[in-house]
Amino acid sequence: MESVKDKMKLEDYNFSKMPQEVIDFKDSVSTILNFGKYSAPVLTARPNWKGREGEHCYAYIANTGGATGYDFYTYFWINSGWIYMQWLAGTTNLYYETTTSIPVWSAVLNPIIALSDRSIESIKIALGAIGSDNMALNSIYTEALSVGAVTATKIGSNAIITGHLSANCVTATAISSTVITADKIAANAITSTKIAAQSILAAHLTAGELVTLSAQIKDAIITSAKIGSLDVNKLTAGTMAAIDFVISTAGNIRSENYIASSSGFKLDGNTGLEINTGTFPGSVFDRAYTAGAYLDATAATARSTSSTSWTKLKEMYINRGGTITVKFDGCKTGGDGHTSEGVVARNGVAVGTIRNFTTALPTYTTYSEDISGWKHGDAMQVYGRRTGGTADAYAKNLSLYTNSPTLPVEQTGY
Repeated sequence: MESVKDKMKLEDYNFSKMPQEVIDFKDSVSTILNFGKYSAPVLTARPNWKGREGEHCYAYIANTGGATGYDFYTYFWINSGWIYMQWLAGTTNLYYETTTSIPVWSAVLNPIIALSDRSIESIKIALGAIGSDNMALNSIYTEALSVGAVTATKIGSNAIITGHLSANCVTATAISSTVITADKIAANAITSTKIAAQSILAAHLTAGELVTLSAQIKDAIITSAKIGSLDVNKLTAGTMAAIDFVISTAGNIRSENYIASSSGFKLDGNTGLEINTGTFPGSVFDRAYTAGAYLDATAATARSTSSTSWTKLKEMYINRGGTITVKFDGCKTGGDGHTSEGVVARNGVAVGTIRNFTTALPTYTTYSEDISGWKHGDAMQVYGRRTGGTADAYAKNLSLYTNSPTLPVEQTGY
């Protein structure tokens, strides 16, 4: 087997069991020695040191003949002195430096054989042989590249800038799927003129906001067919003018605190209105009360008190305002010398005539009077008290009389 010394080339040694760093080092050394991956110094003046046999370097020196530009040289240390080649158009002249003891001589060299156009094929170029410093500015054109020759792995990160692209050279077919991500696009770089009609499909949009400004949506462009569901907290207070709000038999409107037959309210499309909490304003109903002889409501249970202070004996709430004929039955306990009395009140304030109870239990006397100024939700009451002796005050049959029937009156049980 030939030795490394014989052919100056590293064999393909097996480093597979060595650390990766050692393998990388072997690969680097192999690349340099086997494929000529090395560089020589580049100077801007003649070399001024004593070299080693075979050492070489390059120089570009400003032209001293009055013309602008540079003269280019290649220097070699051979036989204890520097020899240089000056590169001229069409020829290369070889000289010895006059500063050495070697006599000056020159010869015309042609180290580079003239190449015809397209004579170097890709198979003739070693892998990795052409680096960026081997290329002149603007030396690679589209026509010099075969289809598919330049892949993503051949292009350095951030290597292609706007100045390297000709107008309209990037087409849709030249871009791989998903290769352009958001961080590769400058702000405001893509305008509407760069987007083909109907080229952005739903599959190209991610979930989330499509627009950020209300001005980007045309007024009245969103129809009910485009709305799948709408949260109630997206609605603001306002007036639904000239619009019918229809509740289906399966739907309802209810208060947050609604409990059937207990609290809140519910307007059901099937069962109607249920109100457990709150009051009705008088204007809800067709007309105000007018005093009369028609019994509208009554609280019949007998109640009594032995207190000498005014004490509520009877109570009911009325459902609209106006003038009412109020009646109740009253009596006392005990005989002569024992007295008690009662009076009609509204919301705890006396509004009727104080009645002195003259008949003794179980005989009641009916008292009646027309009282105005009632409002929806008022409490109609009878208060009583003992005024002399041991006579307890009794009251029952608190009744509301009007000139026509009305809705039932809410009663508290007094």
